[in-house]
Amino acid sequence: MVRQAYRRMQITICLAASLAGCTRAPVGLRPQLGGPHRPAVAATFRVADASLPTPLVFVTYGDTRFTDPAETTASNPAARLALVARVAHEEPAAIFVNGDLTWHGVPADYAEYRNETAVWRDEHLRIYPALGNHEFSGCEQPECLTLWWREFPELQGRRWYSVAIGSRVLAVALDSNASLLPGSEQRVWLENQMAALDPGVRLVFVVLHHPPLADVQTVKMQDHNSRPNEQALAGFLDVIAARSKARFIVSAGHIHNYERLERTGVIYLVSGGGGARPL
Repeated sequence: MVRQAYRRMQITICLAASLAGCTRAPVGLRPQLGGPHRPAVAATFRVADASLPTPLVFVTYGDTRFTDPAETTASNPAARLALVARVAHEEPAAIFVNGDLTWHGVPADYAEYRNETAVWRDEHLRIYPALGNHEFSGCEQPECLTLWWREFPELQGRRWYSVAIGSRVLAVALDSNASLLPGSEQRVWLENQMAALDPGVRLVFVVLHHPPLADVQTVKMQDHNSRPNEQALAGFLDVIAARSKARFIVSAGHIHNYERLERTGVIYLVSGGGGARPL
């Protein structure tokens, strides 16, 4: 388990990067309707300050690839169970899954996810997932999205969304399968989110699957290097972070390992050790 503490904000971010992982999640997503002086581009969901523990503990990890436990090559069922249990033990204010929750995105995978993570629901943990490429690997996109929204009905119709976790933290879950390039629907939405950022927000936490910044591979696994789509996001964050009083942290997966990098004050984490075979 790796912890990143922000003492002034009393926030702890846990990265499940090995079998000694950690975690916790949300209780209910409630839409923020906005008021007369706040445009509707504000957070999609909101968790009230009064509902949050002190200090705040977040868990972020991905590439769990929940699937039939008989499949032990693509994903390690023992590792998944160990991490799920440790996450529940940590009792975090939120669990962020940065993609590849399932192996193929088919009904049986989601059934196994529900079975293996029953303790999270028993503990009423808040779970905020982002779409990965494996959510689309076993079905056509419309069917895959239907299954995703059936599992997470609060997200119906949304491939990306934001959550105001109290008054000082904004979490943004993006879909790196879709365009993040300037002018794209998702990018315009994100720009509007940042334009409406409350001055009281002290941490912007961005979750997506494909990493905007990672250790560049030149021999093996070059197909997991950062792509232009996510590099465009990093360029946007370079500018936004320089103008904002908030700290920015980006958590991605796709690379089944742990990495930490920093650029222009933005911290980039890769936490893809949720059970998938290490890269």
